[in-house]
Amino acid sequence: MATQEVVCLHTDKYGDVWSVQTGSSPEKFTYLTSPHRLRTGIYRVLGVPRNFWLITELYSTLARMQGEATLLVGNKNLCRSRNKSVEDVLSCISVLDVHDSLFNCWHPMTNVLYNHYLMLHLFRAGKVDEITANLYQNHCMRPYFNFMGLNSASTAIRFLQIVHDPRWYLSVKRPYRLSKVETIFGLKGRTTKRTENNKRFISTIKEKLSNDSFLWNEKKYFKGADTYLQESRLIVNFLARNWLKELGCDGYFNPGSFFSSEADLEDYRRQFGSKNA
Repeated sequence: MATQEVVCLHTDKYGDVWSVQTGSSPEKFTYLTSPHRLRTGIYRVLGVPRNFWLITELYSTLARMQGEATLLVGNKNLCRSRNKSVEDVLSCISVLDVHDSLFNCWHPMTNVLYNHYLMLHLFRAGKVDEITANLYQNHCMRPYFNFMGLNSASTAIRFLQIVHDPRWYLSVKRPYRLSKVETIFGLKGRTTKRTENNKRFISTIKEKLSNDSFLWNEKKYFKGADTYLQESRLIVNFLARNWLKELGCDGYFNPGSFFSSEADLEDYRRQFGSKNA
């Protein structure tokens, strides 16, 4: 069986796209919108903000080419140093064994992810316009934000922007725990300036929830004094677990265990179907 060619790409701080293939040196990539110039094989790109435009454009171009090609989007933490050069990043992702890390590090690009990254790209560029609003309306998570009582599109997109992809935070040893997702929102472990900002953002979500949000019903069943932390965890887990479900990860959200209020459980089943119960 022939080995598929691997092409790794990354965007530098000036917006130029660079690529590297097996056994070659990095060079500027000039075929991004030319499907007839692209080769079949596997393309790898890190899912970092500067690559959002690259991800969407490359996926669109690959879909128009004759041969088969797969675009894999990688966990942004695979090459952690912010000061890494383009050469360092490309060297890093080109030597990784993707097959051993598909569970939480690399994922094939899909139409669902295309809309997601295009929305994040436009939002990051400050283009909160009709196109961005339309992408949000068609996002797989929009019904869950609505169910939770959050009707602010910009606030919802900000949450999606912080997380990027919930699969990146899954643990291989304890896959059904979302401790790492809670950590980035300052709800577990040691806090940093970034996680403190994210924690304050959860407070912003609470302030924007409607009066009939299920959070206020569930709050009646909280045990212990720290209701603020319990509220925050409920929000993060509801969104992250349903997002994982929408991305094809089974077993992450059990409404029968999540909701303490029978009324909230029935509302969820009524909107999302008994198959999710």
